[in-house]
Amino acid sequence: MKNIKQESGTGTSNQRDEDNKQPAQRPIAVFAAEIMAKFKPPGFPFAELTTYLYGWKKSSNFVLSGENISAVSDLALAFGENFATHAGPVIWIGCHSEISTIYERLLSRDARVERKGDATYSLLDDSGKIALTRAAMRIDTLPLNLIDIDQYSDEKSVQEFLNDVQSSAPTLILIEPELFIELKTDQIQFTDRRTNLFELLDWLNETNPDNRILWHLPLSSKSARTEIETPSIDDLVESTLVKNSDVVMFVQSQKSDTPIDAELIIVKNKFGSLGAIPMQYDQKFSTWLERTVN
Repeated sequence: MKNIKQESGTGTSNQRDEDNKQPAQRPIAVFAAEIMAKFKPPGFPFAELTTYLYGWKKSSNFVLSGENISAVSDLALAFGENFATHAGPVIWIGCHSEISTIYERLLSRDARVERKGDATYSLLDDSGKIALTRAAMRIDTLPLNLIDIDQYSDEKSVQEFLNDVQSSAPTLILIEPELFIELKTDQIQFTDRRTNLFELLDWLNETNPDNRILWHLPLSSKSARTEIETPSIDDLVESTLVKNSDVVMFVQSQKSDTPIDAELIIVKNKFGSLGAIPMQYDQKFSTWLERTVN
């Protein structure tokens, strides 16, 4: 037994020596790739889009828009969920009417349950209810903060919010389009919302240098485009914001009850080239996928 132990110990020592030699034998390119991976910005949920934009670079501004508002909102949903799952916190800023639907759309997307109004969940069978429960449990673990801008109109409430979301981790800030649609019935509220939004963004940028913003901007109702034309940068509201943005993308998609082919068109890109990415959109489940073109 003594000899066996000695042989075993010797073997272990020899193996340990071999293991210690392995790192020195690995190519330097492997080490470089591992080191650089730590500094790469978070990627998008779509591989081809990541090759165009090289990820969510910090301190960058991305603009997303299109004629089909539901399609654009669901693509923003895909971006937000993917970032919260794989990269870091997401701060979603909007008005109550839009914020209140985001959680429901996330549940539908994750559980593959079609949304059909208020009665959707009460009509589910047992397997559907189980899928919905699992989706709710997963979504509740995501670092996703849904913010109604009307609740953050004074410095005290803003400070409490900042204390809750303060982080040095990569963070994505999503801005809903309703904040840029003028209220004909209440111009003062529209002005207050914009003021509160930009003050909140200033405070967020002061507390975390690793922010990036995705603006879901509406198209201007005054532009002269036709329904079949792809919008241009000039068709967007907030011309100054768009001018200072790093990336502008348009969703080209029809309204349909069945999955349809669509495109994500990059019309401005400070990080790479312009182009159109083939996509598929399923409005029933708020789902976007990359489409393979033969």
